[in-house]
Amino acid sequence: MTQTRNSATSAELSSDALLTAVKAFLMDNAAPNLEGRHRFNARVAANVLGIIQRERTIGPTLQALDEDALHRWLPESESRARAGARARAGRWSHHTRRYIF
Repeated sequence: MTQTRNSATSAELSSDALLTAVKAFLMDNAAPNLEGRHRFNARVAANVLGIIQRERTIGPTLQALDEDALHRWLPESESRARAGARARAGRWSHHTRRYIF
């Protein structure tokens, strides 16, 4: 079990290191040598990698906070389970600016 756990941790660390390296390459090497739309796209791609890194880092904490809020705000009932399932499956609609369940 320890060996499997260590290899999973190494994989997580190396994927974070890869994201950091690619982001640095895009910002420090690629973008300065590009012009116009290509430079813009390189910077957007680097920002997306930063978003992915942040979500990987704080995602579990945010999910735990959401679960805690759900348990505090909704009474013990089947409706809590349905609300949690809807929240996890919900999609944001940019047209109506709310979640679609």
